[in-house]
Amino acid sequence: MKKRRYATKRKNRRKRDVHAKYRNKLVQYRILRKNGKLKSAMPYTRKYNKRRLSKGIKKHRSLMLKPYYGRLGRGILRVSKTNGRYVVKSEHVYKRFRKIKNAHRFVKRRMKGKKYILQKDIRLAKVNGRKFDIRVMVQRYNRRSPWVVTGMFTRIGYKNEVITNLAWKVSSLKSTLRRSRLNASKKKMNQIKKTCIVGAKQIAKHHKNCKIIGFDIGLNEQGKVWIIEPNFTPGVYPFRMLKRKNMYRKIMRYKNRRR
Repeated sequence: MKKRRYATKRKNRRKRDVHAKYRNKLVQYRILRKNGKLKSAMPYTRKYNKRRLSKGIKKHRSLMLKPYYGRLGRGILRVSKTNGRYVVKSEHVYKRFRKIKNAHRFVKRRMKGKKYILQKDIRLAKVNGRKFDIRVMVQRYNRRSPWVVTGMFTRIGYKNEVITNLAWKVSSLKSTLRRSRLNASKKKMNQIKKTCIVGAKQIAKHHKNCKIIGFDIGLNEQGKVWIIEPNFTPGVYPFRMLKRKNMYRKIMRYKNRRR
């Protein structure tokens, strides 16, 4: 009996680790950027160090620092240069420094020995002063079936927050685009879908058994589409919060199909 329990535990552990390599944000970036069609949609991303922090701030003015294996926005910091000062901000932190080396020291302490990437901070489009991003669900039944966009929604963040993961509100994409200054045209919606389908195909070249990906997509103030990151165990609950349940039902149909 004990042997059987131990074997089951080992089997479950292997199952949980299927996506482990591909949860690394630097690996994700390198895989996606290999596809020429996606290069312009990938924000500047590098492994974190002091030299790259200094260089990145000079070039982009604002950077997001993210742990390699972070989830739900945990551990994310934003470093920016404002009025001659280097500002480090997160959900619970706001610090200003005169010199980049001091900002770097503070950031390293916050990292607690974890590996981080630095990424260009996308100036996300807003609704009533609140930034929003888009979750796009892309699925397939098996390795031979085509990738399909099964659902999309927007996460509208709290005012003045660094990230949108902890959403103030979940809304349909069409509704959010109409309330923003961006164009809610069919062309824009199709562009977002196409970007995610191309992204899923590119990931599947490496992660062959992957059947579901939740892409976090950003639109900047001009409406340019950016891939923030893919997620391999995306939650479906937010789709249940939408008024129309058709996307939720479609997602579950794909998830529950055996082959």
